[in-house]
Amino acid sequence: MFHKIKNVYALPDYRLSVQFSEGVTKIYDLKPLLEKMPINFVGNMEARDALSGKYDVMVCDGFVGNVLLKSIEGAGMFTASVMLKHLKANMPENTDPAFLKKALGAAMAEMDFSSRGGAVLMGLKKTVMKIHGNSNERTVPNVVKQLLDISAGGFIDRTKELLRAAK
Repeated sequence: MFHKIKNVYALPDYRLSVQFSEGVTKIYDLKPLLEKMPINFVGNMEARDALSGKYDVMVCDGFVGNVLLKSIEGAGMFTASVMLKHLKANMPENTDPAFLKKALGAAMAEMDFSSRGGAVLMGLKKTVMKIHGNSNERTVPNVVKQLLDISAGGFIDRTKELLRAAK
């Protein structure tokens, strides 16, 4: 479900979606440009589909993006706590707790933001990333690696090329 964009020259192959919000004209103005770009623009996204795997990239304004991410994060923590409570209450006596710990640990590791890096802020002359407010000592090296990969791949220049091609 979570993956990184590894090759900016393959950018036209990534499935890109936009989440529009009422009153954010700059984002609305972006849609016709995205439709002209030589990329796989798949149209608008419903928030319920954010984790469906249908999209590789989601474009939205900062407010909408933050609300979406925080909502997903909160729902995930709530769901995990409810499931854990019921697993503990209903686990058969013979169940090996190591099995449960391994399965839950793997799931939590897959969803751990600190191993993912950050979100690229678009429209700037340099690569800038926003990292989670709860970032820790594990997050920063991952963000630095992600920044280096994006910079080495020519993300800014490649994005400019695609935008010029759309005009």
